[in-house]
Amino acid sequence: MRCITATWILILLVALLRDTESRKPTMIPEKEQLVIKEGDELRLSCRGDGPIQFSTMKLSGDNRQSNYTIVSGNNKGEHTFVVPHAAAVDTGWYGCAEDGITIINDEQTIERPGENISWIYVFVNSANRSFANKVDLAGSEIIRLPGSSFVIPCRTTAEDLKPKFLYFYTEANPAEHGFRFDPKIGFIKDEVGVEDYGDYTCAYPFPNNVEKDEEQTYHLELDLDDLKPPFVDENEFHHLVWGRNQTITCNISSETHNWDQDIYYLKWTAPSSVPETRLVHKNPTAESAQLTIINVEESDSGLYICTVMGQFRSKSIPIKVQFHDPNRPHLKVIESSENATFVNVTEKSTAVWAIDIDTYPKATVTWLSKDKTVITDTSKYSHTVHGLRHKFQISDVRITDVGVYTIHIDTSNQTRDCELVLMVQAAPVAHIGESSSYYALGETARFSCYTSGSPLPNITWSYLEYPAFPSKTIVNHANFSKISNELSEFSTVDLVSHANITINMAGDLICKSCNNIDCVEVIQSIFVSDGNGSFGIIDPGYVVEGDNIDVTCGASVHNYTDDITWDVKNASRNGSVIINKRKTNFTFQSILVLKNVQKSDSGDYFCKAVNKNNHDETVVYHLSVLDAHAPSIIESNMNNSEISIDLGKDEKATRRLTCSVEGMPFPEITWLKDGDRLENNEQYVISPNKSELHIRYFFGTDSGNYSCRAKSRLGVSEKSLRLLIKEAPRNNAVWIGLICVLIAMIVGVVIYMRFKVKREERLKQEYRNMALSQLQQRSPDFNLNDEDELLPIDQVATARPQL
Repeated sequence: MRCITATWILILLVALLRDTESRKPTMIPEKEQLVIKEGDELRLSCRGDGPIQFSTMKLSGDNRQSNYTIVSGNNKGEHTFVVPHAAAVDTGWYGCAEDGITIINDEQTIERPGENISWIYVFVNSANRSFANKVDLAGSEIIRLPGSSFVIPCRTTAEDLKPKFLYFYTEANPAEHGFRFDPKIGFIKDEVGVEDYGDYTCAYPFPNNVEKDEEQTYHLELDLDDLKPPFVDENEFHHLVWGRNQTITCNISSETHNWDQDIYYLKWTAPSSVPETRLVHKNPTAESAQLTIINVEESDSGLYICTVMGQFRSKSIPIKVQFHDPNRPHLKVIESSENATFVNVTEKSTAVWAIDIDTYPKATVTWLSKDKTVITDTSKYSHTVHGLRHKFQISDVRITDVGVYTIHIDTSNQTRDCELVLMVQAAPVAHIGESSSYYALGETARFSCYTSGSPLPNITWSYLEYPAFPSKTIVNHANFSKISNELSEFSTVDLVSHANITINMAGDLICKSCNNIDCVEVIQSIFVSDGNGSFGIIDPGYVVEGDNIDVTCGASVHNYTDDITWDVKNASRNGSVIINKRKTNFTFQSILVLKNVQKSDSGDYFCKAVNKNNHDETVVYHLSVLDAHAPSIIESNMNNSEISIDLGKDEKATRRLTCSVEGMPFPEITWLKDGDRLENNEQYVISPNKSELHIRYFFGTDSGNYSCRAKSRLGVSEKSLRLLIKEAPRNNAVWIGLICVLIAMIVGVVIYMRFKVKREERLKQEYRNMALSQLQQRSPDFNLNDEDELLPIDQVATARPQL
């Protein structure tokens, strides 16, 4: 029996150990420390068996870490801690544990137990700061009990930085004062005593100015007893004004003050400048004290002290109170951290803006959506206020939440709008717009791909052609004739891309949408058909009595067998019905041929096909036979009359001739001039439905008979209009004048040429006579002909200028 009991105890202990072991989650990345640069994203994940809690360091003074989000993953128990843009102040310890585990993570913590908590230390290297914290010039006070450990939290932004150690502003050796240095904690002393009281300073050169030291001073105060000071609500002291009664309150609690060990009393002390006659003291409870200043004056500003007193000890808290002019309104918006009004989170996480709003008089704060409508608190949206701090939160954010939200602040004297910007990192989502899957060979189709994502995705198109379809072993990449993108008019995260392509063979159309988060592909199979889709009837259009029609029923060769036929057993026609069959590269076809269709042929005709799954499918063609009517012209501005057009009065004359017809089957309209067919050209413009002829200009030769002819197999109808074109009269006086001028010019030229010829002949005769006289002097035997023959031509040319 004892053996069995011992066995069960052992099993219980093992189970408890396993349970304890399983409660420690896994921090990702699984390393002791992480080094990033300022401005980078800080991302830590924690995976466990149950709900997870994260812990960041509790910082002293006014130091506040950057805004962060915690995102629940798809896996149960996995959470991700994200700081979009880490700053130096984010340097520190980060822990995670399952809910219910107590995590102590402040600047005075030296040992961090790892039994149920996973830890990682993050260095955020900064180009501007050497220390993670900022400390006022006056320094920061640290109160420790004698015998306890003491940490000077001079944590550096890089592991290899070791600051100088100063005691009472004099450089000293930390080891001589019992301190050791850890860049993840600071200067550490395991036990402090009264002799350690004083000011401690850490110094290290600024990264961007090595000639100047960045300093942090901490004042160590020893708490010689365990009495805690009272506490106040700091928001109660915000922007107090004179000219009215003002009540201030301080408190203690049973958690900080044990009434079983002592008796406590609370009291306010006002500055000496405030007369007691204007002070009213009151203790509403044993744990609170109130001080009312009657008709506050500007000079009442100063140090007000609340003191808790025990039997042999006391502890005080000083509060600096400033009273303001009530006639000076005040409105100030303070961002809790850098870029506090800009939040960039991942989809499905929570977005939080923390803004301090300091106003007088008290303001009404309204949160407005992207479309300027008022946001009220719901499970998705919440607005909470604690003192000056206003927290605006959107849970489970989606990409559709991206945009600019507005805080409207109204103090009755002043108003101000503050914009809150939300960006959501989201993977792309895409789909191809509604379109057919079957296209005619050579048909140009236009496809649209709609996508959204943040950052805005890029879209790429591709069309994979399969020459041996349905086999996809051989692939061709087809080219698109046109691709265009357009942004949404109403959203910065929506994009639509249009692609035009000529379908030459079956294939897969792919729209790929990518951003820096992920890529998605949308695929649509495209088939080529010379029928009506996958299985359908090619409608022959309207049918009139006496027509001969072919009704084609087609089924895709990829999805159907060749078992396709018309069922005409129930049709009204019992006579000869011709059914032809044929196969193309794309379809099996059954063709129903009906000749000289009659009204009695109206009704439903059924086409049946068997698909590749051996299932019957049926489509119906409803034949409606229309009454036949001979063509007639029902409206026209041509009435077989005659119209004259005088180009002399209107050289830019035009004419529109109209001709509206009816008939069944619908007649063909032809425009003629003197019996010859007119075609569209620069002078004659025929409307698309041929019901109008526009004659844009006329020549004198355009006179003639213009007619509109409507013709079908049932007859002809025609109307005409005779146009007489009168040319513009010529200006004869001008022409006669021009002819006279021309004749005068010709006569002048003839007279000039005649005078010139006669002059040349006279000169020539004179020269000959002179030459003859010279020759006769030489020899009397020469006659006139001999003289002419002997006359040198060059002499004639030489002599002419002299004459």
